[in-house]
Amino acid sequence: MLAEVRAEREGREASAAAAEAAEAAAEAAAVEAEAMGGAPGLVPVANLKARLRGLTGRSILAEDSAFKAAAEAPFSRVRILFTKEGTMAFMGHLDLLRVIPRMLRRAGYEAAFSRGFNPVPRMSFGPALPLGTAALEEVVEVDLLLPDSAEDMAGLWGPPERARVGAAIEARLREVAPPGLGIVRARVMGPGERRIGELIVAADYGVALSQAEVAEAASNLEARLDAGSLPVERAAVGRKGRGKPGSEAKVLDARAKILAARLDAEAGILHLRLRHGDDGGARPREVVEALIGSIVPDHRFCRERLLAEVDGRLVSIGEAGAVMRPPPRPREVVRVGEAEAEPGPS
Repeated sequence: MLAEVRAEREGREASAAAAEAAEAAAEAAAVEAEAMGGAPGLVPVANLKARLRGLTGRSILAEDSAFKAAAEAPFSRVRILFTKEGTMAFMGHLDLLRVIPRMLRRAGYEAAFSRGFNPVPRMSFGPALPLGTAALEEVVEVDLLLPDSAEDMAGLWGPPERARVGAAIEARLREVAPPGLGIVRARVMGPGERRIGELIVAADYGVALSQAEVAEAASNLEARLDAGSLPVERAAVGRKGRGKPGSEAKVLDARAKILAARLDAEAGILHLRLRHGDDGGARPREVVEALIGSIVPDHRFCRERLLAEVDGRLVSIGEAGAVMRPPPRPREVVRVGEAEAEPGPS
């Protein structure tokens, strides 16, 4: 217990030292610029300090909370692409929420925590996978407390520095990742980038079929894709517990989810490109059921990549790189007292 308290205190002291280092770096840069005659485009030190405080934010946690320092410290947002194969495919999404922070701690990184009453590591994942479904390019965005995160938040990092730090994080995570979870890439995100929740619009799947299922798909796939709708029934779910009512049976249109479908009969793989969204709709296994007429278990699915729409075309999250938010629309300034006076009676 004493060791944990000491570690928490050292973490708070390190975060405070990082913030002071960033302010000192900003002041030094401003002094140097002033000595050089004040180059255009430089930001005053006071503005940098205010911006840093605004970005880190204040939490509602008590002063003696062990999470307060990790909630308010300067952070760097890192996007991590990873695979989920083998036995790791049978680890549920809620279990993955615990595995990722443990992997980060083994690599020597500390995650920032949320600022509410129940602090949790600040992480954002792509759409959850069904239990047993493998994946070749999943994504998580996590806020890490790096030694120089204050300089990152102050805008003192350029693309070369972000690339260097991202490569170091990627190498360290690969050394400690658990079996079945492979690190594909790690990248430090820049200011103004769109989050994964804003980017993901579709996903590519590969489904392993039996010989009978391949024959069925080869015979009827084209006709079913040409159909205007593909109704599939979702069975009713009973009560999940006290106060948690179940759901009624309903019929869904699987065709609305399908962007593309292709059968590789030789390999026995059905390739699907499915639309993702917040409007619900048919699940991947329900889409396959509508296409081939039989239920395929989740462990024969593999989500190959998550897709974002960039410049009118679909690309994987890894290929998309940094996708910036559009600039805000300029505000229309209305000045009081400049309206034309109405002409009086002549």
